[in-house]
Amino acid sequence: MTTTTVDYNLEPDHDLLNLWQAFQQAEMDAREQRQRIEMTLQNRMHERGATAIPHETLDCQLDRGTPTIDIVAIQALRELLPPEVINECCTEAHTAIVAVPERWDQRCLNASAKYGADVYAIIEKAKVYGEARLRIKARKSK
Repeated sequence: MTTTTVDYNLEPDHDLLNLWQAFQQAEMDAREQRQRIEMTLQNRMHERGATAIPHETLDCQLDRGTPTIDIVAIQALRELLPPEVINECCTEAHTAIVAVPERWDQRCLNASAKYGADVYAIIEKAKVYGEARLRIKARKSK
C-alpha cells in the first residue's frame, strides 16, 4: 500500500467532503469484509474442532470466555461433596433488597475437581459456555 500526502488546505470544501465520504464508504466496506473473513474463519474452526489457526505473524484463537454454571446440573455435587466444601463454593439463594439467585464460585469448583472423576464430570457438564469469539491480533516481534 502506498500513501500520498495531500495538502487539504488547497482543496475546495466540496471536494474534501466528497473525499471524506469516499473514505467513509471504503472504511465501511473494509469492516464488512473483515467481518465476513472472521465469520468464515470461525465457522471453519468450529467445523474442525480447532481453537487456533497457526500463522507466522498473527495470533488467531477462539476465545470461549468464562462459562456460566447450570444450576440444575451442578446440584449433583451436593451428594458427592461435604457441606463445608459446598458452602465454600456456593452462595445459597437468598433475599436481600432484591432476590439473589444461587451462585457458584468457579475457582472453588475447579479446585473441588480433585475429589474424583464423578465430581469433575458434574462440574464439566454444568459449565455453559457462551458463543466463542474469534480473536486475531498481531504477534509481538522478537
